[in-house]
Amino acid sequence: MNKNGPYSDDAYREIIESENIDKHYEYYWLWFKKIIINFNNAFLIQELCIYSSKLNLLQSNINTQTKIIEQIEQTIKQYLYQCMFTFIRTKNNIYYNKLLNTQIKRFNTICQSQDNHIKLNPFLESSENSFYVFFYIIIHLDKHHSNLYAEIFEIALNKITIDIYSNELLLCSIYDILFREKSYGIIDSLSLSYSFCMYLQNRDITITNKISGEIINIFDLPEKITIIKILQKYIIIFNPKS
Repeated sequence: MNKNGPYSDDAYREIIESENIDKHYEYYWLWFKKIIINFNNAFLIQELCIYSSKLNLLQSNINTQTKIIEQIEQTIKQYLYQCMFTFIRTKNNIYYNKLLNTQIKRFNTICQSQDNHIKLNPFLESSENSFYVFFYIIIHLDKHHSNLYAEIFEIALNKITIDIYSNELLLCSIYDILFREKSYGIIDSLSLSYSFCMYLQNRDITITNKISGEIINIFDLPEKITIIKILQKYIIIFNPKS
């Protein structure tokens, strides 16, 4: 431990100038810890201690075991998901949401395994993936969408769970708002994800060609078509539930 304290400039320099193969992860984690401590959430600080112990154990075995770096990445990734979950559930704070988003981007930059990157997954196959879809939507509602941000955050607040089906229902409510407000840019960024296809099916939406009147299957649309282009060529009808 550096004599000037764990968060001093000397401490950071000591890490980054070392020959340790995990130095970029250690540097990242030291910086990230400061943010979490300042966020001042008892649960996250408790979990921070647990995950720090896990990382220290992995670091102590780094020269004796294979694939330690991948395990370090997976451990940090798990904690980042914990942070997303907690941030969404407990605190409507744009500043800290943006800080966490920056840390996610930094993590992806240093991450050696593409499999450990945090990104929009084509399939909502885990609760962690749904956390990121929620977080992604919230983080892209900037200061120009303050009322929309509050409305969507209220849907997610204290309701997001580890149950995928429950989260899908919440996401459907959020998509309803995005369509209502014509926030097509955010929808487009999610259009290739499973959550968007799930929404279209759940809401029983019919898409018809404006010229021919032909009904189009959702999954027959071009892969990277935007909502704006869909609206130029097709009519989207939200069928009421019987």
